[in-house]
Amino acid sequence: MATTADLPRLADRTGRYEAFRRWLRIAMAANVVVGLALLLFPESLRALLSLPVAADAIWIRYVGLFIVVSTVSYTPAAVFPPAARFIGLYAILVRLVFVVFFLIAGGGFLWFALFDAVFGVILASTFLAGVRDDLAKRP
Repeated sequence: MATTADLPRLADRTGRYEAFRRWLRIAMAANVVVGLALLLFPESLRALLSLPVAADAIWIRYVGLFIVVSTVSYTPAAVFPPAARFIGLYAILVRLVFVVFFLIAGGGFLWFALFDAVFGVILASTFLAGVRDDLAKRP
């Protein structure tokens, strides 16, 4: 367990990931906005993005709810990335999986691929910079 004497060292490690923390929080907020929009306005978004008609709007709502709920799992990496590196890496890899999925789906799903690709690249670059700095400054 960390003591008050460890706080400057821990703060320094967290500071190395500050850009990642900021971008992850922005990505999480964007996920929640998209998730809530899908949950609350499934038909409007389907029409706006020219998405294929699903069997029922309930599945679009499910996706929206799933996005919001799964975004909560990124919280430890947004709070203290050095201790939650696996979750930070998970948040990046999930984006890559969805980029591939949405590219294969094509059509109106290309907007979702672009959304995840942009955040994935930003998160990966800032996360790797934090890891590199963290490893370089270890005794």
